[in-house]
Amino acid sequence: MKKLLLGVIAFALIITSCNKYEDEFNDLNAKLDALKTQVAGVAALQTGITALQSQVTALSAAVAALPNPTASIATLTTNLATLTTNVAAIQTKLNTLAIDVAAGKVTSDAAAVKVAELQAALVLTQADIVKILANTSMYVGDVSITSDAEVDFWTPKIHQLGMINGSLEVNTTDISTSKIAAMNVILHNVNAVIGGVYWQSEVYLTSSVGKSIDLSHLTTVVGDFAAWGATGSVLQSSIDLSALSNVTGDFAMDFDGPYALPALTKVGGAMYLETHTASTTTGAVRSGTTTVNFPLVLVVGEINDGNPDWPIATTVNVAGDMTTFDAAIATSVTLRGNYSAGLVFNAAKAISVSIGAATIAGPVTINAAVATSVSLPSLTTIGAGNAFGITTSAVTAVALPLLATSGDLTINMGAANNGSVDLSLFASAVAVTITGPETISLPKYVTGQLVCSTAKTVTLALHAGVLAPTLVKVETLTMGALNTAAFNISAYTTLKVASITGKSGTTSGATGTAAVAGVTSSTNATLTSLTLAGPMVTAVVDGQSKLTSLATSGIINSLTVNSCALLTAVSFAHTHFVGGTLGTGSVLVVTNNPKLAALTTSTNFMRTLTVTGNVLLTTMNFNSYVDILYPGSSVGITISGNKTSGVYTAPIVQTPTTPWVEAVVKSNDFLTLKAYVAKMTVTAAALTQTLSLSFDDDSSVTGTQTLASLMLVGTLYNAVTCPTIIDATGGINTPAEMALVVAN
Repeated sequence: MKKLLLGVIAFALIITSCNKYEDEFNDLNAKLDALKTQVAGVAALQTGITALQSQVTALSAAVAALPNPTASIATLTTNLATLTTNVAAIQTKLNTLAIDVAAGKVTSDAAAVKVAELQAALVLTQADIVKILANTSMYVGDVSITSDAEVDFWTPKIHQLGMINGSLEVNTTDISTSKIAAMNVILHNVNAVIGGVYWQSEVYLTSSVGKSIDLSHLTTVVGDFAAWGATGSVLQSSIDLSALSNVTGDFAMDFDGPYALPALTKVGGAMYLETHTASTTTGAVRSGTTTVNFPLVLVVGEINDGNPDWPIATTVNVAGDMTTFDAAIATSVTLRGNYSAGLVFNAAKAISVSIGAATIAGPVTINAAVATSVSLPSLTTIGAGNAFGITTSAVTAVALPLLATSGDLTINMGAANNGSVDLSLFASAVAVTITGPETISLPKYVTGQLVCSTAKTVTLALHAGVLAPTLVKVETLTMGALNTAAFNISAYTTLKVASITGKSGTTSGATGTAAVAGVTSSTNATLTSLTLAGPMVTAVVDGQSKLTSLATSGIINSLTVNSCALLTAVSFAHTHFVGGTLGTGSVLVVTNNPKLAALTTSTNFMRTLTVTGNVLLTTMNFNSYVDILYPGSSVGITISGNKTSGVYTAPIVQTPTTPWVEAVVKSNDFLTLKAYVAKMTVTAAALTQTLSLSFDDDSSVTGTQTLASLMLVGTLYNAVTCPTIIDATGGINTPAEMALVVAN
């Protein structure tokens, strides 16, 4: 492998693109050139200043590039800054001298004396830099250790090699075994290499021969790094790099067996790890690349040219850009990095898969047939329009907790199981197809088609409700932001528990209907519990043969509950729209629920109230109705065919000795409506009322007789002897008849 070179850091004394200063610099240079011809030593002085200035600048730049400076490095930085100031001061004095001589202010003899003084100052500054470098263990230049003679050469210079400002080359091939220990005494002292690092290591894995390299204190390489074995069976562990944490350039290795650098945190360029398979060929015996373990590293560039393939590695943990990843037998895979062109991941035997990318620009496909866990804990975005797909058959958990944006999303976890999918922040308006898990929660998913053939529990906290019947096994459905007027849960034939909430933000005074929810629930053969929460315009619960629990809240302008065979009680807590085009008055229809025993309303501003055919309904309370609609509206009240009771006392005709007495209707249920009907009658002649109220059993007579039948028994009306308001048309159907109601 060719030696990797560190680029030379160049220094320029004065650089500018500003034209207005160009003449001044040219003039100064001309005066300096003139001074060189008049005074001996000026040329040498200027050359020395420039050289020293370049050296100090290069050292300062190299030291500043170190990622984790120690206290001694911090001191070196301070000292170099002082040197920079001192050298600049000498240059300034020389510039001033040239100007003064050109102006005739200083003679040539006097100038010569000043030049000698500046030369002496420069010599002292040069001595300072030597002293500083000696005290900070820095060697300036390349270090090569490839032979016994070079080991002997560098041994007395150990104290200078804490930091190498240059390149390091180590090759143990021609170093005697007896010199390896001395070589490692030298290398053990190296903390940082500010340049390229290039070595070749040969290691014999027998107790009689060993040529390992000890760079256990090396933490930083500013530049490129390459290491490999001289023969096919040499392991990476033959070089101790246990402290190496940062390589600013490219990183390359070629060894047999496992790759592992647990302390390496960053590679500023690309990484290339030569891949080997097992071999028993004489002279080329290998165990192959069995492990790739860089648990902390972040590779800025590509890994293995963007297509790593480690066919016999059992564990992979690495980070960097790639387009495809293959690890045929790996059981544990952890990847980190951002995949600029997308990612195709193939690991057929992986049990655990973790990919740490935050954003992936292109499409993603993950094939991990037997994985039990697939996690992308940091992924937030997949490039616009790019699909995301996971295919596995045994996974129990797919974690995408931060993913918010992608193209169509497909997760295939195989046959139904108890697995879960975490898509807590997913919000793209795309198709989502998930196969395998029985529980799905997409709390931020607003709109798009959800397809899942295995899910039994589905939570869509913000979904608008535009869903086709593609949840063929759903038993528990929660929707928290319904935004369609035609959502029919009847399509979900396996549904047992449903909680549907309208989209928040639709206020009581809403002025449109397009964005307001409507729910229909009919003939769901398995539905047992239904919770409805507004805002909704309409809600219809019809023909539910297994429904035993119904609760409401929020704004529901029109609610119908009909023919729910097992419903014994309802918990109404909803209100209705007031104002705007939706505030037309509340509608409540409760009909033909054969086991419903009690009813208490929660709405106001009545437009329609119908309670009929509930043959076990014995108790009703309508006290929630307080405010009436304004003139021009129509109100209808129909109550009959239930199991309420009361007492009807017919009017008594006047006799010569007794006055006539008006009829009395005793009903605690109707009494809760009396004041409301009276208010409609008194305040708004233009408010049209349609009344039809009848309790279902008069407890004062033998047998079952309804109020409607009793009020039909003849008419006793006589303008003189019995001016009753009973019209004998059956039940209470006028406000005047409603005024006859008293407590029972």
